[in-house]
Amino acid sequence: MAPTWWRNLGTQFDISSVYAVTSGARFPPDEATVKGKDLLQKTDVGAAHILDPNVGLGINYAVMAWHWAMVLVFLVLYFGMIALTTPLQESIPWLTLVQKLLVFWNMWEALGLGVISGPMHAKVNPPFQDWWYRWTVGTMKYNAPFLPCLPNRRNYLDVLVEGVLVYLLTLRVLVSPEVTPALMRPLTACLIYEFLFDYGQHMHTYGTQTMYCFFCMCFTVEQGQVAGLQLFMTWFYVCSGWCKIGPWFKYLNVSNLWSAKYMVSMPWSDWYRRVMYKGYKASDPDYHLTLAATIFSAACAVSETLGPMLVLSNSSSVVSIGIVFICCMHLYIISTLIVDVFTWNFVDALLYIFLFGCYGPSQGGPMGLQWHDVPMIHPAMCAFLLAHALYSIYGNFVPSHVPYVVAHRHAAGNFSQGVLLVRISAAAKLGKVVAHSGCPVVKGAPAPGWIGEWLGFHLLMAYFWFWNLPNRMLLPLTFDQLQAFGGREEDFVMLHSVLVFDALAAHVRFDGLSSLALVRALGDVCGFEEGECTLCWVGGFQSFPVQLFSDPSAMWKVVDSKKGVLREGTYTVQDVEDPAYKKPSDCRDLKITKTLSMSRTLV
Repeated sequence: MAPTWWRNLGTQFDISSVYAVTSGARFPPDEATVKGKDLLQKTDVGAAHILDPNVGLGINYAVMAWHWAMVLVFLVLYFGMIALTTPLQESIPWLTLVQKLLVFWNMWEALGLGVISGPMHAKVNPPFQDWWYRWTVGTMKYNAPFLPCLPNRRNYLDVLVEGVLVYLLTLRVLVSPEVTPALMRPLTACLIYEFLFDYGQHMHTYGTQTMYCFFCMCFTVEQGQVAGLQLFMTWFYVCSGWCKIGPWFKYLNVSNLWSAKYMVSMPWSDWYRRVMYKGYKASDPDYHLTLAATIFSAACAVSETLGPMLVLSNSSSVVSIGIVFICCMHLYIISTLIVDVFTWNFVDALLYIFLFGCYGPSQGGPMGLQWHDVPMIHPAMCAFLLAHALYSIYGNFVPSHVPYVVAHRHAAGNFSQGVLLVRISAAAKLGKVVAHSGCPVVKGAPAPGWIGEWLGFHLLMAYFWFWNLPNRMLLPLTFDQLQAFGGREEDFVMLHSVLVFDALAAHVRFDGLSSLALVRALGDVCGFEEGECTLCWVGGFQSFPVQLFSDPSAMWKVVDSKKGVLREGTYTVQDVEDPAYKKPSDCRDLKITKTLSMSRTLV
């Protein structure tokens, strides 16, 4: 275990006061509008609050500026590193730029400078913590679902590989004028180690993308390195578009846009909400999405997959149009999403420009996919990429076994999610977790202002209800479990499990599937007794074309951190899209809620 001074070092860097709260963020639990209401009624209040065209989520520009500025810092450091280490006199070595971009980005994320860090995610003292976890024995980790027998705490070998070797080998690659297969092989071995023994770090550092690219870079150009990189990137985006075919993407897409700064307190803010929702301002609101919302989201999904398809061509005009589509898609995501994946989107846009737009002509060949290199792909690379393709296909159709980021089911509005119910009488046991300063669970109180409100349970539950289709099942499941415990919300600390375990394990990339394993690990670490820490969990739906043959279904579970699964079942898209389910509290009288209540009596 790390010494106390090391664990508490970050307390002197509390900068949260910089981020003043805006009126839209205020949703205190003792406000008259929510006082005396139950979980479902509070979620109604939160839904109306954040959907108000003049209120929104209340994210201020200081918070957004921090995260946008981090992208600029990344670009300055990356191009500065290229200028210092890479010969550019005769011609631009586009492949070296691609290789070093991937390696630099992997280090950036391993240091915790990228995804889900900083003030938007309540990591403010200090804002970058993830590298500490890599260097701290005893911190929680998430192991691969196919290796559930491994311990869920970091050991000295983990620290050596992830906290020392990764950085040293990365620097060795970055300072070299040319990236060779010999340089990449030991670094790739470290990423494969993470895939096997620290699955959370594999997801956090985008090993779901970089590990496969690094593996391709272990082979020479003559062995199909470039074609392997291009084919993987194409598969990556095919999966990302494929998973959006279905009834779930419209929820995330519509909510993302009205969350954007330029969609609140603007002349078109009310118009957009009226077009997308059937009756959002009525006294008895109807938050069902309209046909216009479905068509708009389908067009966005098509645009996301059209760009990667166009760059498979060797026509310069077609490839150029495809790259423009890709860059516009990433800019759209950056401008709307309230989860910081900004650097990732900039990196992928640059990868397409360098790899599909610039590399071919620099070698005297065409733009787009280097088809002539495909037959040269080394059998080992071919086998590795094929195994990954099969694994990701499996993850699309068995989402309860493979995290969404590993199967490349990105931003589909079809995420596994969970809620932890921790008894107030046992909440002090959370202090037994080995975690660094800034973790909201361990510190015991949220940060001031918008940051604290963002981690506040009810407002975020309301947003997730709009944003992610399975959350429409998570709300009644959580409410039902509270009734099983006597119905007194004040007896529990309610926490979104994805955010809790993201903080405690140094990152799980917003993955809810990991909560099923980590709640048991949390129970072991904290010593929770039966009934003191309970997870209400909902899984994601199967991908297209399942909906052509049946109503897509997903799993739900109630898991005690000591006893294990208390009850479980399935739910369908039809259940959560019931015409009577117009607003959050309507689920009280739906068939799914009555089914949940019956399942309690059978246990």
